[in-house]
Parts: sequence; structure tokens; C-alpha cells
Amino acid sequence: MKKIAFFTPLHPLKSGIADYAEEMLPYIKNRFQVDLFIDSDYEASEEVTKKNHDIYIFEDFVKLRESYDVVIYQMGNNNYHEKIYEYLVRYPGIVVLHDYAIHHLIAHIFYNNYKSDVKYFDEVLFNHGEEAKNIAYKRACNGEMGLWETDAVNYPMNKRILSKSISLITFSEFSKQNLESYNLGVPIKRIYLHCGGEPKLVTENEKNMVRKKYGIEIDSDEYLFCVFGFVTPSKRPYSIIEAFSRVIDSGKKAKLIFVGEVHDACKDLKTMVDKKKLTKRVKFTGFTDIDTFKDYLIASDFCISLRYPTMGETSGVLMRALSMGKPSIVTNIGTFKEFSDEMVIKISYKSTEIDELEKAITKLISDKNLVENMKKLSYEYAQKYLSIEDTANDFCDFVEDTIKYKNVLDNEYYRYFKTSILNFTANYDVPGNVLENIFDCNYETFEKIFDERENYENTCFGK
Repeated sequence: MKKIAFFTPLHPLKSGIADYAEEMLPYIKNRFQVDLFIDSDYEASEEVTKKNHDIYIFEDFVKLRESYDVVIYQMGNNNYHEKIYEYLVRYPGIVVLHDYAIHHLIAHIFYNNYKSDVKYFDEVLFNHGEEAKNIAYKRACNGEMGLWETDAVNYPMNKRILSKSISLITFSEFSKQNLESYNLGVPIKRIYLHCGGEPKLVTENEKNMVRKKYGIEIDSDEYLFCVFGFVTPSKRPYSIIEAFSRVIDSGKKAKLIFVGEVHDACKDLKTMVDKKKLTKRVKFTGFTDIDTFKDYLIASDFCISLRYPTMGETSGVLMRALSMGKPSIVTNIGTFKEFSDEMVIKISYKSTEIDELEKAITKLISDKNLVENMKKLSYEYAQKYLSIEDTANDFCDFVEDTIKYKNVLDNEYYRYFKTSILNFTANYDVPGNVLENIFDCNYETFEKIFDERENYENTCFGK
């Protein structure tokens, strides 16, 4: 059985990527021996995970790394991934890129850790070229908002990650196509983001039982809308409350629950709710564990999953909602565009956002035929693509292919300097014995290794 080093956040960290990893690991361990590497400032809390895996801190990896066939890095756009980023740059492996844009994290690393805007500007240059570097520099000089705050998806700062990866997994065609545009020759696989289990439609009885469990009082002619996850400005909570208020004022009956911790930048949401006299109709749960999170999904009638600005992420909440047949409203941006207009209701993130959201909420309350069709299409999509067992098999197949591929990439000279060395030898007629000194192999072996690498690209990854 092949042996894997798996870098990831785990519970009790408040992280959707930790949820993803803890749910996937039982399937991955059936095909690989998996050791986990986590930050040293906490201990893993899930008993099943601790029982099934040896868990180390990041710093242990250096002395253990020769014992692994490959390293897998779970990569996201927050500080939980700060050290993971530093290790993946030093020790190439398979990167699972949860957020297409990681500009917030990179800015944090260079400004907070390295205390160097010059190094940050150089990193912008590497990722996005001279023009982007000049824009970043001018903004800093003028005291303006950074690119990561206003335009991260167009300046995602992910080229370094791709250049240091043996292969990369992403969850959307949006991310895959944009990453492939770098033309770095790194195998990239789109694997669907699992829904946390196997798709299953929620019955009315199950929904009512969960509502009773949590004391959620909903009249027979009312509907429950839920917003899930860390409540940040990018989840558009102010627009949601404004649109919901208009719907209630029009005479429709509904309730709204925000399921997740409220970010400091949104602390005045409750004041907004009070001013609009919605305290009996709008609730905030605060942070919940994953099981409570799933219960609220079961309890809901509809989900609202808005995002602007986007980091190009694929919404795990939406995947779970689709798997239960929950009709959802999303922002027409980034990865959300990949879902059909019949399966989800898409609204603009521009000036018409609130008006469109009001109409979308009203439509879900009023149009039963629309709702039934959305349920049907959502569940069919989930059955076809979102099963955790199926996505885990795809994941493991790709890991196995990468391990085969890695065997011809072990010497980084071959990976990073193939083109320059071959051009140099062609232009200057360098004797083979010079290459022997550089690569510790003869010229024929050097060429053979690259022929093998290209064969692996074509056969292992279906190119």
C-alpha cells in the first residue's frame, strides 16, 4: 500500500476544508496509508481520525519525508494554510486547490510575516507580470485598497503554487481552465466537490423532526430560508436582509436563519434586523459543528448562497444543498455559472442585486412547479456527480496516477530546466560529458527520462 503525507487543517478548527478532509479520509485510507500533518498550535479532536491515522506536526515532515510516495496539500485562502503553503513550495506534491484565488493569504504572508512590500511586489510580478506589479505598487503608495481586496479573482496569485506542484486537483472547470492558461505543463484534474455523503432527498417528516429538535417554529404556510457558513460581507448578508424585508413587507410569510459565525465586519447585522422589525423572522445561530450544520440544511426549505467578491471557490454548502434537493439562489459569478439556470436561480452581483434577490425569494415562495423542478434537477445532478464515494475514487485514482508520474520527476533539474538545458546544448554544441557532470547521467539517459515523462503525461492523465 502506497504511503501518503496529507497536510490539512482538521477539527476543531472552524474550517470547511477541515470538514472536507475529515469526511474524505475514511475513503482515502482504504487505498493508501495516510499520515496527517497539522499545525502545532492545536490537537485533532475527531476520535475516528485519531484512531485511523498517525498525526504529526508540520515540522516533523522534514525528517519523515523520504518515507512517503507523495505529499498532498489541502490549500485554501486563509491563515490555516500559511505553513502548508510554505511546505508545498519547498516540497512539491499534489495540491488540492480549494480556492482559486489565494491573494489574501499571499498578501498576509509577505506583509505580516516577511514585513516586506518589496517581496510582495516581486511575487505579484512572478504571478501576473509587470503591469500588475505597477498597479499594486501605485495602490500601496496612494494608500488604496490592495488587489486582494478588490480584484482577487483576476489576480489570484496561484501561479507559484501551480509551478511547484507535481499535479493539482481543482473542483471546477472555471479554475481548471484558468490554471491551464499558465501553460506550465502541470497535470490538472477537475474532481467534483463531494456533498458530504451520498445524495438523499429530505422527507417532510425528517424536516419537521429536525425543526422540532432545534425549536424552529415554522407555520404550515411559512417557508424557511437559510444562509450557511462564516457570515462575511462577501456572503452579501446586508443585501439578503434588505431583500427579505421587502418580501415580508409584501405580505409573504417566511423566516431566515444565518447558520454560522458572524464576522466582526458584519456585527451590525442584528441592529439592521432590529430596525426592520424582523427579530421574530431573522435568527443567527453562531458557529455550529458540522452535524448541526447538516441538521439546519435538512430543516431548510431553500438556501441562499451568494458570493461577491468571489475567490473562485466551489461552494461546499451548495453541493450539500443540491444533494438534498434544496432549491438555491446563487450569484451569477465564477464557479456558480457552471450550474444550469433551471437547477439554481442566479442573480446579479451588481446594482440590481437586491431587486433580483427579492424576485427570486418571492418566486420560490409562490411557484410550486418551479420548486419541484429545481428539486428534481438538483438531486439528479448530485446523484451523477457529488457522491462522496465516487469523488473519493476519482481522487484516489488521480493520486495513484501522480505517484507513477512522479517517478520520472524526482530530480527537479529535469522538471524545471529541461527546455533551457536542451536549447543550450543545441545552440552551443555542448559535449555529453558536460551534461553528465550536471545531471549525473549521460545525455541519452537525460533524453530518455523526458520521453518517459511525456508518455506518463499522455497515459497516466488521459491526455
